[in-house]
Amino acid sequence: MKGETHALVGAATAVMVTNPVTFSGLVLAAITGALGGLYCDIDSAKSIGKRVFNTIIGIAILGSTFAVYVIANFMPDIYEKWRVDDQLVIKIGCFIGLIIMTVIGKESSHRKVTHSIEFTGVVFCMLYFIDKNVASCFALGMISHIAIDLLNKRPVRLSVLFDIDFCFNLCYSDGIISKFLSVIAAVIVTCHQGGMLLHGLSL
Repeated sequence: MKGETHALVGAATAVMVTNPVTFSGLVLAAITGALGGLYCDIDSAKSIGKRVFNTIIGIAILGSTFAVYVIANFMPDIYEKWRVDDQLVIKIGCFIGLIIMTVIGKESSHRKVTHSIEFTGVVFCMLYFIDKNVASCFALGMISHIAIDLLNKRPVRLSVLFDIDFCFNLCYSDGIISKFLSVIAAVIVTCHQGGMLLHGLSL
């Protein structure tokens, strides 16, 4: 499916499953779900997902390096808390692991490694140790991506370990079904936001 469709369906899936009750929770679920929906297509040179995550990785690496330098040299109290925090080492390890997974995904064939259950599981586990809420919404976005790609005429590699390729062979990725899914997903997110606003007004 098209990148816009994956982003919208990812956002809608994360919102529906996590059912956030605050506006900030809705924004987090929608954005993170949308990013998860785009992430699987980092293996496609022309995809929105690849362009988005190339930018995110660059910003994340530069931003993290700058933040560590500033804290280590000008914020001794925060640096000391970091130094004795056992979880920080795990989070840094998972952050590096995610960069490695992204590089592997970018170099793989389209709809192969990045669309597999194993890849999704590893990404979820690494994100889980960084932030549980982000991990859940991001993984839901990835799962929604894989699910709607199964409708296409080109097979998806559901498992790398077991070499399982499958599709329902129903439509083309840029056809009317892609547009229909985009509209339905946008309606779901909008309705959830509207329901939240109405609930707030009734309190």
